[in-house]
Amino acid sequence: MLTRSSHHQKRLFSTTSGAIWTGRNKALHDGIHQSMLEMVQFIKAYLSGWDKVNSRIPWQRIEEE
Repeated sequence: MLTRSSHHQKRLFSTTSGAIWTGRNKALHDGIHQSMLEMVQFIKAYLSGWDKVNSRIPWQRIEEE
């Protein structure tokens, strides 16, 4: 499904999928419901933090094969 997607699209898809799954589990098991805005804010903050960490790594990573 994601074989022809860009690295950015793959990261966004996997992060969004994880956030949806975690939100579902919180709602189901803990009774905590997130709004869509809260989920989008989490995804943006997570990806931003990930970019900051990767920019500090001294070696070069391979984005695309």
